[in-house]
Amino acid sequence: MLVLYVDDILLVGNDKTKIQELKAELSKSFEMKDPGSVTHILGMEMQRDRKNGAFSLSQRRFISKIFGKFGMDKSKPVKTPLAAH
Repeated sequence: MLVLYVDDILLVGNDKTKIQELKAELSKSFEMKDPGSVTHILGMEMQRDRKNGAFSLSQRRFISKIFGKFGMDKSKPVKTPLAAH
């Protein structure tokens, strides 16, 4: 799977050889950098647990940035922001 957003590319697959071949082919036409395993992209943080086959996405940092932009970074969390009735 190839995910492209402007100048960011994320390649995902279960065949490392095919991924390397695709990167080599793309680098013939485009200037590319390979920073290795991805930890964040497009405001999302990614975590992988290969041993347990788990993968998670988080937008915690992005949400904190938005809260700060609107002066809500000191807000206290509540379970239900409205009355339950």
